[in-house]
Amino acid sequence: MSILDAARRYIAAGLRTIPIRLGGSKSPTIEWAPYRARPMSADEIRKLFSDGVGIAILGGHASGDLE
Repeated sequence: MSILDAARRYIAAGLRTIPIRLGGSKSPTIEWAPYRARPMSADEIRKLFSDGVGIAILGGHASGDLE
């Protein structure tokens, strides 16, 4: 499964995801705060989740109060 496929599955399950850097830093590759308030568009998902990034799931209210 590709990173893009995994991101789409998390999003379909109601979780907000953001791309992160690989290599252990876990830092976001984007300014992630706007995605706490709104989901990514299909175009954003396709552009942001390419090979070479990992996935982080935003917790709290953004993802149905995920803790």
